[in-house]
Amino acid sequence: DFAARYGGTAAAILLPGSAVRAETGTRASQVNVLGIDARFTAMFPAVEMRTQPAGDDLRMAAGERAAAGTGRDPLDFSRASGQIFPSAIINETLRRQLGAEVGDALLLSFRTRDNIPDDTLLGNKENREVFGTIRTTIVGVIPDVGIGRFGLAPHQAFPSNAYVALYDLQAALDQEGNINAILVARNATAADAAPGGAESAIG
Repeated sequence: DFAARYGGTAAAILLPGSAVRAETGTRASQVNVLGIDARFTAMFPAVEMRTQPAGDDLRMAAGERAAAGTGRDPLDFSRASGQIFPSAIINETLRRQLGAEVGDALLLSFRTRDNIPDDTLLGNKENREVFGTIRTTIVGVIPDVGIGRFGLAPHQAFPSNAYVALYDLQAALDQEGNINAILVARNATAADAAPGGAESAIG
């Protein structure tokens, strides 16, 4: 029974891409660019997000952790006062690859298929790919556990992940209201489920 085995669902955009730290030009390839919202983060155990550069107060304050435990999205994409570009949160693997820190500018490039089906009269028979870029500001770093280790490639032990708000990625793609993935959380009470587990359907 589907209802017994599975819990909530989350709409998302999952794209292969790359990341460049704007200050230095350091580049990381094979980056997972994920457009998500609170429904996605709710499928995973809570993680502590570092919201200050290394050497400062490294973690969310206790009050912020308490707020996250009472319904606040622990991956907060809110823009700070004076912040121009959309927020990005990266995992520790990507942070190390780029040598990046909270507050740095991050250029995310990604590729996606043309949104016209190939088998229609207007479809591109050569499966043309469309490339896009979004300039962001890093507002947090999360550890390589739970949501920080999310990936669709089973062989990828520590994927390089960059998370942005779903609506920001939709705007960058000029695809407001559209997604390319639906993730379904398994109930922890299901016999074959793992806590925090999620399955995906990607179109």
